[in-house]
Amino acid sequence: MLLHPFSCKFNLARLCLLGLFFCHFVLSAQATGLGESPTDELVVYDLAPTVQIYDVQTQKFIPFGLGKSTPFTLAGLWLDTEQYAGYALKINTLETSYLLIDQKVCAKFSPNQTQWFQIDSLAKHHASSKIWLLFYYPDKQTQLPGCQISQVSTANTKQATPLKKNTLDAQSLHALHTELVIVYGLILLAIYVLLRGTLQKTCPVFASIYSNFHSYLS
Repeated sequence: MLLHPFSCKFNLARLCLLGLFFCHFVLSAQATGLGESPTDELVVYDLAPTVQIYDVQTQKFIPFGLGKSTPFTLAGLWLDTEQYAGYALKINTLETSYLLIDQKVCAKFSPNQTQWFQIDSLAKHHASSKIWLLFYYPDKQTQLPGCQISQVSTANTKQATPLKKNTLDAQSLHALHTELVIVYGLILLAIYVLLRGTLQKTCPVFASIYSNFHSYLS
């Protein structure tokens, strides 16, 4: 008994979506340093005015006010760990982005995600009193990341997990999307190989397309 052609398409769509979610999970797992929201928090300083964006023409970081009309892919700021010792760093980005320290990918931010990091732990981990925080946006951005200095209760400071170095460097960011396309393509190829015989028998639409394609090649 032949299945309705739309049922074949629906099953393939579900398999493709599962493959896409799997690829996204694998790539997301490469970033570390997630911090949960503390229950008691007081924002004491806003670092937004110190954030700079990378200007492609001058190949330099410039204040955001000088390039508001120009979309950017890189934004950065200096964090003085001595000045803000004992506090937590609160970061929020509106779009998907990656945080780099010492040219290493330290954390990935999903859209509208907030993470907290202990500044003392950052200073100890990176052995520096001033740390350059670099944000990379796969898609060009026009709004700065939210960076604030927060005071959290002692009971919740453990939730602000310090960043950890990652094996990825800044250049690897450009390959993330390529990796996703390749892995997703391999999953689709595997689905095609596994279900080709079944689809030819149960899905008239696929059987017709498959036959026409091979006739064209021959």
